[in-house]
Amino acid sequence: WPAATVGKRPAQDAIVKAGAVDFIARALSRPKRDDPSGTNAKKFIGCLLALAIHNRRVQEMMIKGRVRSLIRKGLVEHAHISFKGEFSALREWTKDEFTNP
Repeated sequence: WPAATVGKRPAQDAIVKAGAVDFIARALSRPKRDDPSGTNAKKFIGCLLALAIHNRRVQEMMIKGRVRSLIRKGLVEHAHISFKGEFSALREWTKDEFTNP
């Protein structure tokens, strides 16, 4: 996730093109019982949010591919997860999953 945030859009696009979103989404799709503390879910969600931040194209791709719904599901299941404002620019985007899935 540091590569995506430091490298900004070119890095985000390269990581997405390499198929990382599908790989991470599959990992995040596991049931909560496989990660009851949310330790891995936080890592997966952080990676996905780092790819989506300030990148509307990736956000749209995640909406169409139902990845945003996985992110929201993980955040609801593990309500204690906090990124301490790192992805605050995506707060409304993730909340929109409820109102505009």
